[in-house]
Parts: sequence; structure tokens; C-alpha cells
Amino acid sequence: MTAEHVAVLRRAAERHQAGDLHEAIAGYREVLAGRPRDPDTLHMLGIALAQSGRPQEAAPLMLAALESAPNSADLHFDLGNVLSALQRHAEALAVYRRAAALGADGPEVHDAACRMALEVEQYAEALQSADRALAMRPGDGYTLLNKASALIALDRLEEALACCDRAMSLMPEHWAAQFRRGVALAKLGRLAEAEPCLTRAAQLNPGNPAVHTDLGNLYGAQGRHERAHASIARALELEPDYADARWNMALLKLRQGELLAGWDLYEERFTMDARFGRQMRFKERRWTGREDLRGKRVLIWCEQGLGDVLQFCRYAPLVRDLGADVTLEVPPQLKTLLTGQFSGLRLIGSNEPHPDFDYQCPLLSLPGALRTEVATIPAAVPYLKAEPAAVERWSRRLPAGPALRIGIAWQGNLVNERNWASGRSWSLAALEPLSRQPGVSLVSLQVGPAAEQLATVRFADRILSFGGELDAGPDAFVDTAAILMNLDLLISCDTSVVHLAGALGVPVWVALHLTSEWRWFRGRTDSPWYPTARLFRQRTAGDWGIVVDEMCRALESFSRA
Repeated sequence: MTAEHVAVLRRAAERHQAGDLHEAIAGYREVLAGRPRDPDTLHMLGIALAQSGRPQEAAPLMLAALESAPNSADLHFDLGNVLSALQRHAEALAVYRRAAALGADGPEVHDAACRMALEVEQYAEALQSADRALAMRPGDGYTLLNKASALIALDRLEEALACCDRAMSLMPEHWAAQFRRGVALAKLGRLAEAEPCLTRAAQLNPGNPAVHTDLGNLYGAQGRHERAHASIARALELEPDYADARWNMALLKLRQGELLAGWDLYEERFTMDARFGRQMRFKERRWTGREDLRGKRVLIWCEQGLGDVLQFCRYAPLVRDLGADVTLEVPPQLKTLLTGQFSGLRLIGSNEPHPDFDYQCPLLSLPGALRTEVATIPAAVPYLKAEPAAVERWSRRLPAGPALRIGIAWQGNLVNERNWASGRSWSLAALEPLSRQPGVSLVSLQVGPAAEQLATVRFADRILSFGGELDAGPDAFVDTAAILMNLDLLISCDTSVVHLAGALGVPVWVALHLTSEWRWFRGRTDSPWYPTARLFRQRTAGDWGIVVDEMCRALESFSRA
């Protein structure tokens, strides 16, 4: 570098240090005119451009500098900051990793890596980076909050709360400290304690849609639906395309019976799925309800749980009746049960190749495409039938006599309960009063690990159980359907066997959490989806005692159809 270039570079660096970014940028560019590949000048120009709010110009300069200085830890760190500003989070994380590997071992590097790992949902890595930063700078409240975010995402909620409490002691009036603590408390089910934290966070940062959305979710989990609606509506005023708010507004609208508005917003589930790495399997040639299906091949594909398929498979014949050649994809566990249930439809398992199609539609998008309202729900039952031979076979294994044969199930898929309205399942012990009812014979339809609770209750000898026969295999639901047809009543928490009973037209009593899923609507004791269903609702979150007591009283007047 010539003496003239050195002098220009020195002046540019001085202007940069003095905060005169315009003159610094001009000086760096003058040096680069003569030495276009000088890594130090490219680096400094990139920093100046980034500081002046032009990260899109800074990134290619720093990348060019790396070609000449690939082992510069500082250059990697600064490039990571630029990529972070450009929302290129995965690339930024990779660059921060490289910076640390090259020796940039200060807390800033690990804290930055933690933030990027959170953005790309690499929560275990985020936690490790936060711990490294805190080892060097233990009293940093912001890093503590980042660590809390990772712990919350990993469902290590007690640890997250402890982390939040430490951060709160350092900065009690920072909105993020209030917010994270509120989220941790809410996920622990301590809703009353969470409310003042989230309320304060909204006061401290009123322009943040995430805070209003989570405050709305808290109100919803408390059954305060009007407040929930107002908070989430405020989030949408601030950011109309905010996916979390749109998704939660969809659930509110559907729960309130405003189905047409709810179905439209319910499509936001695919945005939410993508966030967790679950890609929409088909995007092209989507049927929206507006396209003429006469003579067209339509693939309806499953996307959610077994209960959802049992509930919404009723829509496939409606698409067929529009003149389409319909292929219905279902989970392998349901294929044997559903084969032959709907004439004129082709059925495939989700593990099988799909045929060519002209249009495709996710199963739970069909109600929206067909513009279903509460009054037009296709509720004729039964729309599924049990296999006659299986019904006869199981009839010989069930108790004979005048006693009411009542099936019971007490736990659904716990993966679906990791939210603020968790607790849809109850324990087998909570059903003990049912076992004492005169003229009642209980039959367990519980599958999975929860069936082990049969070994822990004193009234197990009053429950007929079939061990693991109903747990797995292609005929599991065929057998469950056959058992249901031999029962007088099913009593269950909100799980797939409820939808099977409803589809078969079997009387079913559903025990619902205070903030039950949208499909059960609000305040109703009946279900527009299942005419044979009766709903029993908690009045206080977690209190199943009153639900069981109401069921016991209702049994006194229950009679076989």
C-alpha cells in the first residue's frame, strides 16, 4: 500500500472513530479504488456501511474480505452481525460458530450465537452458547433472558423460571424480563402469577405484537374470551401479517362458532408448521373451493392427528359429490378401518405413493373450502361403520348381563398438551367414583403408556382391560370400533376414541378442560359435529372432580338407546 493510501486509510479510520460515517465511507472507497481486494479496508467499509444502516451493501464486502483473510475471527464476528441484521439467521449462526472456532471467545460471540440459534430453533445449541457467555459474564440480564427462552422451548420450565427470576432481579422493569417470566409461569400452569407479568410487559412495550398475543393466549387459557380477543386483535392492528396472532385468532373465532372467519385464518397453521421445520407437503394446484372439480382428480391428504382424520374424513364424500375422482390419504393406523367406508373413493396410506392429481387439498382445509358454518356441519351419523365380524367376536369377550357397559379412556397424546391450555387428559384415579356406580361395568379403551395406571388404582378389579391388544397394528382401530359398538356409552377425555365413537353414532360423554379445543366451541353441552355426544366441562382449570360428579349424576337417568 502506498504512503498516500496509508494516509487516506488513516484519515478514514479517524473519521470513523469520530462517528463521521459519511467521510469514513468515502475514504475507504478511495483506498479500495486502488487496492480493491484489501481485506482490512473491505472489512472496515463493511462495518461503516452496517453502522449507517446499509447491511445489504456491507455483506458482499465482508464476504470478499474473507477470501483474503479466511482465518480472521473478528471479520467472521462482524460478518455475523451483518447477516443477523439482514435476517439471514442460519448463515449468521454458522459464521458465529466459525468466529468462536478461530478464537473469538468473548461473551459477545457466544451471546450472538445464542440469539441466532434461538431464531433457527436450535434450542440445545442456544442453551450451550448462553451458558458459555454467562460463564464469562454471569450478571448479564439479556443473556439470562436468552437462556430462559431456550429453556422454555426445551420444556425445562422450572429452570427457565429460575433464570427469569435472576434476570428480573437485575432489570425488573425491562419488558422482556417481565415477558419471559410471564411465559414461563403460564406454561407451568401458574396463570394467576403470569398475568401481572404479561400485563406489565404490554405496558412497557405496547407496540410489540408478540406480547399482546401471548397476553391474549393467557386470557384464553383462563376462559376470559373477550379479553383474549381484544389482546390478539391489538396484536393484529400492530402487525396484520403476524402469524402467531393470526393463528390464535383463528382458534378464538372457531371456538366462538364464527367458522367462516375462523377457517380463513386457520390456514395460518402452515406458517406455524414451517417454523418448526414441518413443510407443507403439497403446494401446487391447491383446491380452494372455487375451482370446478367435475372430471378432476383430487388428492385429499392428512396433516394432523388420528382424531382429526376421524372427524374430518366425512368431508371426502362431499368432494366426490362435486364430480371429482377423489383419493383420500390417511395414516396407516386408520387405513384398515376406513377402507370401504366411502363408496367411490380411493384410499391410500400416508406411507404409500400418491397418484397423479389435478388438485390437492389438506384434509382440515376442506371445511373452509366448502364454507362450513355451524348450521351446515355435515353431522349425519353414523358415517363410519364397524366390521360386523369383529363386532360379533368382541361381543363374546365383553361382560353379559344388565349392567351398563361403559368404555373409559383417560389420556390423549401428551405431545399435543404442551401449551397453556394443557391438561385435557385426566388420571384414571379421577374416575374412581364411576366405578362405584351401581349397575355399571367399566371397559378400558386406553392405549399407550397411560394404560399402566391400571396397576396403580385400587379399583382396577372393577375395570375390564385387554392389555396391549388395542395398542398397535393395522387392526387396532377396527377392534376398538367393534368394542365401541358393544358398549352402551363411552366416557373419555378429548382424544381420538371420542371421534371414533361419534363417527360410529355411539353415545359418548366427553370430559373437557376449561379451555377445550376449538372444535367443542364455547359453553355448549352438545356437539354440532356429533349428535350422540354430550360435553362435560371443567369450571376451574384442573378440577376434574366436578366433571366426574356431574357424570355420576347423569348416569342415574341414562338409559340404553
